[in-house]
Amino acid sequence: SGQQRRKGQLPPKVEMSEEGNNDFEVRVETVSEYGCQRVRSYGSIADLATAVVEAIPETAASLHLADIRISDQGTITLCTRQHFQKQKVWGFLHCADCGYFFKGDRGLRNHQHVKHGNTYEGAKDVVANVQAQ
Repeated sequence: SGQQRRKGQLPPKVEMSEEGNNDFEVRVETVSEYGCQRVRSYGSIADLATAVVEAIPETAASLHLADIRISDQGTITLCTRQHFQKQKVWGFLHCADCGYFFKGDRGLRNHQHVKHGNTYEGAKDVVANVQAQ
C-alpha cells in the first residue's frame, strides 16, 4: 500500500516560474507531519515526472508494471502487467515506440508505417517481433 496523507497534513505545494526562454522551473515544497520542510527544484515538468518515476521502488515496478513512459510534456503513463495481458487476450498489440495498443497485425503495422515512419516491410518486422514475445 502506498503512503497516504494523514488528516490535517498539507499536500505538496508546487510552484512554476517561467524563465526567459519559455522554460519553467518547478519547485515542490513539502512539509512533514513533524514540520520538516523540504524544497526541491526541477528544471521542467518532465524532470519532475522523471523524479516521480525514479521514486517508484524497482521491485514494485518490475512486479506490477509492464510499461512506464514520460512524455516531453511531463505526462506519466503506466501500464500494469494485468492490463497488458488483457490487451493481448483481446487481440491488441503493443507499440514499443509510443506505448499505445492497436487491434491486430494490421492495426500495429499501419500505425508503425504512418505514425512512426517505418517502411511497410519495417512495420511488418515490428509486428513479427511483437508476436514473437
